[in-house]
Amino acid sequence: MAAVFGNLVAVFPVVLLLDWLWFQATGAHWVTTEKAGKIIESLSPFTGTLIYAAFTGGLLWLSSMIAAWADNSFALHRLRPALAGNHRLHILLGAVRAGRFASWLDHNIAGLAGNVSLGLILGLLPKFAEFLGPPVEVRHVTLSTGQFAAAWAALGPQGLTGGAVVRTIAGLLGIGLINLGVSFGLSLTVAIRARAVPGPERRTLYRALIRRLVRRPWTFVVPVGEPAWAPDSPHK
Repeated sequence: MAAVFGNLVAVFPVVLLLDWLWFQATGAHWVTTEKAGKIIESLSPFTGTLIYAAFTGGLLWLSSMIAAWADNSFALHRLRPALAGNHRLHILLGAVRAGRFASWLDHNIAGLAGNVSLGLILGLLPKFAEFLGPPVEVRHVTLSTGQFAAAWAALGPQGLTGGAVVRTIAGLLGIGLINLGVSFGLSLTVAIRARAVPGPERRTLYRALIRRLVRRPWTFVVPVGEPAWAPDSPHK
């Protein structure tokens, strides 16, 4: 949640700044007013944007599976010691730097694989779908917020009615919740199947999650600290 919040806080002003620099250099905004109007309309929750957000949540889950596969493969094939002892890397970087590079890659391979795969999936899949026929679009909360910022810059405050702004913000909130909800649900399902959790325990887990979501929804957003019953808790 902190990562999502950081993305949204950063992307809006950065897009406005880049649009302003582009306008100073070319005399035109990144997007035309016509395109900006279509962006605002597409982000409304009353269109198919929430369905696309659910589809994008599945893509987020897929990228996390790719990240997990890369991390597991790195460990399975013992690539850290292989890279640290690689003769060519020793010539290129030196023995100490080669070891540091192998350690860094070991700790970051999952993030690299996940982010690169997600960028390729989100960027290429709509174009492949357009070529093949089905109208598939992605609705990622960070990308959509950047689109909203570009549309805002093109239309200006005077070009956006209060209702359009409210609908767009509601759409962005819905996109974010559905992105995270679908990807979390799919990941939880995979984890439960991987651990072979039996049916009764699975239902207990689902009920506990729903109960927590209803009674204490903020605990899914903000840190709540270590529970008193944690095995490693100093207060045990």
